[in-house]
Amino acid sequence: MRHFLIKGFIVSVLLLSAIAKLLDFNNVVLLLNSSFKFSLVMREIIIGFSIVLEIAVAVIIWMGIYNLWLIYYGIICLFISFIGINLLLIIFEVDNCGCFGTFMSVHPGISLIKSILLLLIFIYLRHKKIVSKYLET
Repeated sequence: MRHFLIKGFIVSVLLLSAIAKLLDFNNVVLLLNSSFKFSLVMREIIIGFSIVLEIAVAVIIWMGIYNLWLIYYGIICLFISFIGINLLLIIFEVDNCGCFGTFMSVHPGISLIKSILLLLIFIYLRHKKIVSKYLET
């Protein structure tokens, strides 16, 4: 039961983030411009890619198919990149990270804590899955 709740929490955060950005796409693109000076096409690609990535990772975690080392470490790299982006936003003194679109203004410091927690919870989830697999045999 706890395993189900942990997976549900991670999936909910990722899907909420992706859906919020998708529904508020144009404003998120403008928000990205206020933080980093990219071309319009590049900003749209970055935001679009992050939406697809968050949805894909949410599906992978929900279905429990993160046992392959490439997928597992890929998801860890994604969470580490979220941490890095938040650190950059803190350094540049940005007020809203844009991780939930412009619907919810989240300070990069709060988002940094969220990203670290998601990383640790995901590692715990994988560790518990491996341990329970060996205990069953």
